[in-house]
Amino acid sequence: MADSELRVRSAGPVLRTTAGRSWRPVAAQAAVDPVTPMWRGAAVFRVLTFAFVLGVQVTFSPDYARPVLSWVLVGGSSGYGPG
Repeated sequence: MADSELRVRSAGPVLRTTAGRSWRPVAAQAAVDPVTPMWRGAAVFRVLTFAFVLGVQVTFSPDYARPVLSWVLVGGSSGYGPG
């Protein structure tokens, strides 16, 4: 065994720590989907986009030729999407 390698016994398989990095066995790793952060980012982007659309609607709706139709479309977009 090299000086920089330390073997540690736990309830499960052997864990190795080398130069400050540790590895966990595959079974002990949390079941985290690697694309979850991307979906969270997409959800935040969706909320920010709707806030922008709502702001534009409030600001410019008096100037529209059909303001009621524009409010209907904004209302429809508020309920649009999965989930």
